[in-house]
Amino acid sequence: MSDAMRQVAVLRAACCVAGVDGHTSAAEHRIVKRLAAEAGVGAASLEAMIERAETDEEFYSEQFRVLKADQKETMQLLFRVAVADVDLHQDEAFVLQRLSQRLEVSPAQYDKWLKQVISFLKKKTARREP
Repeated sequence: MSDAMRQVAVLRAACCVAGVDGHTSAAEHRIVKRLAAEAGVGAASLEAMIERAETDEEFYSEQFRVLKADQKETMQLLFRVAVADVDLHQDEAFVLQRLSQRLEVSPAQYDKWLKQVISFLKKKTARREP
């Protein structure tokens, strides 16, 4: 699968996680918007994905079959997007954790990746301070 195709698949899955409860919060919307921008997906297409994710359970099932094949790559892409603003908000971490559960990533592995991201952010922030 090409990188562009994987980015769109990750976007769809993120929309599913965000919309699985029938509502997409502002924090969830922020993440999927960044994913859409990175994947080159327009606003109208993104809104259609979110709407389908909030209303169509089959859409949800389809997306996770694709992404389970490479959990690490999928999660790394999502973490990269979540920290694009050089911060990882608590609500973003929650959405990422939900996605990792759907991808059957172990809690220990998720915690390890989260610690790596936090370490990266601390180093990046330290370099930016005068």
